Amino acid sequence: MQCPYCKRTNTRVVQTFMAQDVFGEFVRRRRACCDCGFRWWTRERAE
Repeated sequence: MQCPYCKRTNTRVVQTFMAQDVFGEFVRRRRACCDCGFRWWTRERAE
């Protein structure tokens, strides 16, 4: 995955958990860039 701050692809998953909203379940992941240290959340839903 590409870092939204520095645009590099050297990232890692820091934390993962299942969540639920009105549309169903999804996976929420906390990611971190190994180059600049920026952290962000992603939401992933299975199709």
